Amino acid sequence: MFNGIDIALYCCRKAQPEAPPEDGAEWAGFTLHRLQAFTVMHNPTQASTSSKWFGFGIRGKIAAILFATLLVTLTVNTLLAMNAQEQDIRAETDRRGHETAHFIAQYLSYSVVRYDYHALELLLQDLTRRHDIVYARVDSARENVMAVAGRQPGASEQIHSYTEEIRLNNELLGKLTVSLSSERTAQIMAMRQRELMFGQMLAVVVVLIAGFVALSRFIIHPLTIITHTLRQNHRSSETRLERIPLHADDEIGELAHGFNSLSDRLDEARQKLESRIQNADAELREAYQRLEQQAQELRKMNRDLEQQNITDLVTGLYNRRYFEILMATEVEHSIRSDETISILLVDIDNFRDITERLGHDSADEVMRSVAAIIAERTRRSDVACRYGGSEFVLLCRRATIANAIAIADDLQRTLVDHPLIIRGQEENISVSIGVATNPGVLRLTNAAEFFRCADDALRSSRQTGRGGVVHFSMVDHNAHTAVQ
Repeated sequence: MFNGIDIALYCCRKAQPEAPPEDGAEWAGFTLHRLQAFTVMHNPTQASTSSKWFGFGIRGKIAAILFATLLVTLTVNTLLAMNAQEQDIRAETDRRGHETAHFIAQYLSYSVVRYDYHALELLLQDLTRRHDIVYARVDSARENVMAVAGRQPGASEQIHSYTEEIRLNNELLGKLTVSLSSERTAQIMAMRQRELMFGQMLAVVVVLIAGFVALSRFIIHPLTIITHTLRQNHRSSETRLERIPLHADDEIGELAHGFNSLSDRLDEARQKLESRIQNADAELREAYQRLEQQAQELRKMNRDLEQQNITDLVTGLYNRRYFEILMATEVEHSIRSDETISILLVDIDNFRDITERLGHDSADEVMRSVAAIIAERTRRSDVACRYGGSEFVLLCRRATIANAIAIADDLQRTLVDHPLIIRGQEENISVSIGVATNPGVLRLTNAAEFFRCADDALRSSRQTGRGGVVHFSMVDHNAHTAVQ
């Protein structure tokens, strides 16, 4: 009774051939090793360095290029062939699956028309015990399940399901569903892949050996001679290059001839160039020394000009320009940061009378003497400037009211205790000093207001009498506000 089923199952099966021995990689490695040994035998003089050249030299590079080109070409051909084989195998499997389902459906038609559920169950169980069929089910024409055998395939399994109508005398009796395993197809495809890969590897090795032998004879050996000569020229301490001992009628021979001609021309040019370099070197040394001397002179002139730009020519103190720079930077910063700072405005009393009585030269000497005393009596952190005419200004950093008044009093006492000697005669010189300090009695917003405070203090000192010291805190602030 099961002969027909056995025949159908036999039709959808195919004997699986034995897999080829999986030793292709070992065989390829052995072949490449023999290839390297053959190259060493072909060029015995380079036997000691063949391993290095095979890995890093032109031999290895050309072999790698050949191997890669062949491998890519054969891989593409193999993939195309494998794809075509896979499509053929899948088409053949699908055709046999439909034929099997059709044959089994015809065989089950008599059991279905008799509603022989037991016979159907036995037949389906026998089918699922076969290697390929994993699931079988018979449904009636009304879509009622008459018999089921096997296991329901999962979504991840490689299963192909086929459905065939069960008919008898062209009358629809039911429906047969058969699920076949794809394991056999996968095994066939894997076997074909191994065969193609093995053939590809064999072809690559054969072509690589033939190409490598030809390259070693006609390209590598002449290039080895050129490389050896170039290496000797590189290691040699002589200036003249050694010629390449190679005579050939191909491009490599032309390369060697061109190198030899270029070597001769370079030797002639080197001799001329050495002579020119020696002459130019001497000229450059002289020019460099002159430029260095000029640069030093320019740097000195720049320093002198910068110093003259901020120095008073008569007294040697800083001039009004430098004081205005300090007002715009340091004093403004101190006012914004509410840091302690003081200004002393110093004016020589009766300086016009001194000028008329002693003359301008003597007046300048008085100016220089007073400036020297101011510079001597100020602190290291203070800055003394000539503001203009007979006025001087002192910028005292971090000087409180008491500190600023003490500096002014000390300056007054020094001038009183040490009269100036002008043209061999003593001259009693007095000064009026106005002092302003920030923070003080008024809230200042800029350096100009701060300077006006010191100027008002100096004006008050002149009004109260010559040789006085007045701090802005002693001035009538209402009058100061009215003046502003």
